[in-house]
Amino acid sequence: MKQATRVIPVAVAFCWPFAANAIPATQDQIAAAQGEINRRVSTAVVGYAKAIGLGEIDLLYCNIEMEFKTDQRPGGSIPFGVDFNRMSAETLAQIVRERVAYETVFQMLCLANVKTTLKAAEH
Repeated sequence: MKQATRVIPVAVAFCWPFAANAIPATQDQIAAAQGEINRRVSTAVVGYAKAIGLGEIDLLYCNIEMEFKTDQRPGGSIPFGVDFNRMSAETLAQIVRERVAYETVFQMLCLANVKTTLKAAEH
């Protein structure tokens, strides 16, 4: 008689390095990070808008569009509701990179769509 082989699922817990072991980001670091995000995104997006011939109203539209679609909190939480009280400075830096990339690309795509729409409306 042949014995059946049983496969027993084994759960393996992976422990991500949690910020509890790291030094939490200070309020000054958090404020600086938010300012850095705004500065970097604004520089890139304003430059792009100028390059394709769009103005402030188009920038404002795309910024508002991003806020609606990402449901950002009024205070501009990084990125969209993260709890800063448990965040290490290293994690904060990673979130800054991700949010700058996301917001810049989102708004540039929006501006490109505005440009395309305006051009189509002219014809």
